Amino acid sequence: MIKHAGIWIDYRTADIFKMEGGKTMMMTVPSEIHTGNVKGGSRSTMPWGPMDKVSESKMLNKKNAEKESYYERVREAVAGFDRLMIIGPGMAKEEFRKFLGRSKKLHPRVIVVRTMDSGTQNQKKARIEELFAEQ
Repeated sequence: MIKHAGIWIDYRTADIFKMEGGKTMMMTVPSEIHTGNVKGGSRSTMPWGPMDKVSESKMLNKKNAEKESYYERVREAVAGFDRLMIIGPGMAKEEFRKFLGRSKKLHPRVIVVRTMDSGTQNQKKARIEELFAEQ
């Protein structure tokens, strides 16, 4: 029997809908990607001197590492499934699809990537079931 899974993903959370034997189970994988203001930096030893800033490249590297960790946790949650549908509001769905393509580990075959704004759990579940019915 073919096992299906659908993911609604953005940078804050991933809702995973696992469909096996006519039942749909849902689980949530929270993101640990930090957004917001940068903390750090220091003053120079000279009075009224300039303030050193945190390196932008270091911040970007940290954020990319947090994304990779988040996508890996989502991939592990759907590792035993045959087909995967990815929906979501922003760029996270495309980044996750590309992450799966780069991954050397076994992963499900992505059959559809579609855009869907945020909604209730039932709306997300209904949209995923509707897209699987179209396939």
